[in-house]
Amino acid sequence: MADSLRLLELPPELLGLVARALLCDDPQADAQAVGRLAASSEALRELVRGSASVVAALQAARKMLTLQREHEILVVKGRLGADAAFPFDPSDYKQVAQQLPAPETRLNLGGSQWRVAASEERGRVVARLLRVSGSLTELSLWGNQIGGEGAKAIAEALVSNGSLVKLNLDRNQIGDVGAKAIAEALLLSSGSLAELRLDSNSIGDEGAKAIAKALLSSGSLAELELGSNDIGNEGAKVLAAGVAASGSLVKFNIERNITGEEGTKALAEAVRVSGSLAHLNLHSCGIGDEGAKALAASVAASSSMAILYLGCNGIGDEGAKALAEAVRSSGSMAELFLVDNSIGDEGAKALAAGVAASGSMTTLGLQHSNIGNAAKQSLRDAVQGRQGFHLYV
Repeated sequence: MADSLRLLELPPELLGLVARALLCDDPQADAQAVGRLAASSEALRELVRGSASVVAALQAARKMLTLQREHEILVVKGRLGADAAFPFDPSDYKQVAQQLPAPETRLNLGGSQWRVAASEERGRVVARLLRVSGSLTELSLWGNQIGGEGAKAIAEALVSNGSLVKLNLDRNQIGDVGAKAIAEALLLSSGSLAELRLDSNSIGDEGAKAIAKALLSSGSLAELELGSNDIGNEGAKVLAAGVAASGSLVKFNIERNITGEEGTKALAEAVRVSGSLAHLNLHSCGIGDEGAKALAASVAASSSMAILYLGCNGIGDEGAKALAEAVRSSGSMAELFLVDNSIGDEGAKALAAGVAASGSMTTLGLQHSNIGNAAKQSLRDAVQGRQGFHLYV
């Protein structure tokens, strides 16, 4: 690291500390020691003041280092040969800076093919890139089995990374340990992350509570995916509080978690009070008619809710009738999905009347329900002549 920055003409021992601190390459760097050294160095005082030549040199070094770390990941992931050499001379970073390719802004590293077996080491390889990259905005790591320790390494790097906007960690078995680390990173970071995917990670109520705390303070997170985890009633309640308090969250997916009666009611309240939430997925959460009624009342009162997934929830005619009234009353509701429920003719006819009276609805999904032909025709009649309306029965 120090060798690659030698052209800054600082003492090597100082250079190493400064490079690690400024490029955030070592989260354990002694900040006080760096501060003391910086106070005695004219070159570093120039850097603090924004000396153009020093800043340009630092930017060139960062670009070279980012490309090195990208190369390292591609080798470890098997995208390049195990003996593939880095094609540039790091010691010549200032001279070749203009000829270097731009670092990646998006990386899709999904899939489990790695040349290193340890999940923690996989996380560390990714973290090495995150700490130095100022250009990466989207990173997909689905299905890499990085585990809790790998997630912790990535979380440490997220704190200092100010560019990442989308992070996909689906199917990585990070558990509560990893969820807590990612949540803590959200609390401490600069607030660039807008989309976080944590589906299928064995996250339980403890991890959910940590994420909820991060939601309370995040001003950037717009999409949160927590589907197919182990979140129950308690986790759903605290997450609902975070959703309600967030002023940025637009999309929330908690499908295939058993939210329970209290958790569902808390989520319904979040729908009612949130001024930003527009998309909620509660597919296969066991909410039943009572949960559907609670959500319906909140949808009717919401000014932002537009897309609602409630498939596979044991909803019958009573829940459908309540949702029909919500559709009728809402000025924002556009898409309602009720696939694989127990809705019969009465519920279907009520939904037909609600859709007919709605000026905002564009999609209704009722596949695999208990609806007869006459009720299906009522639904078709309700949307006849509405160009672009999608009806699934």
